[in-house]
Amino acid sequence: MKSFLFTASLLGSLCLLTLPGCGPGAAPEGWGVDDHADMVIASTAPGGGALAVEYDFTQEVHLGAPQCIGGDGADCLGGIVLYGSESPGFDALFADEPEEGLYALTEGIEVRVVLTAASPEASLFLNGVSLASPGASVVLGESLEGLHTHGEFLLAFPGGSEPAGEFFLSFRLETDSPRYAGSAEFTLLLHVDDEHDE
Repeated sequence: MKSFLFTASLLGSLCLLTLPGCGPGAAPEGWGVDDHADMVIASTAPGGGALAVEYDFTQEVHLGAPQCIGGDGADCLGGIVLYGSESPGFDALFADEPEEGLYALTEGIEVRVVLTAASPEASLFLNGVSLASPGASVVLGESLEGLHTHGEFLLAFPGGSEPAGEFFLSFRLETDSPRYAGSAEFTLLLHVDDEHDE
């Protein structure tokens, strides 16, 4: 089991080299789900307040067709079965929405994504870094234009096993800017599409 968890935590690093849909070139048909939904980053007050995210966190993130990494046969025996999605991505709020209590960040604010909790099978590969353990973090970018990016939400399972149960990934946003406090914790619900469960 330790070997599997260690391998799963390294998948993000291997992603650039081995996984279709993660590096250059076209992804195979059915890999991931990318409808360009974005988690929009804002703040709770003009020019300050806490970082906030405009997104419906009650909706599930649907992960696409499985990919076999290092295994054999239809059941990927001896390998890892990986499900992934590039959506939702991250973006910035560009115009204040005072009726929603959301305001655009000032220019040049560096925002960091910090993983706070996750199912053992879940990780986020973002800007070349795999976030698989609580406390892991990566710089998302600088406001405003630099905050638009898509990573890979991933679920990894040992070959021959079936995905079962509820999966999640929680994070918060932080910045070193004295203008802004860190965000609340946000949780994404990860779901393997039913047609791929068999």
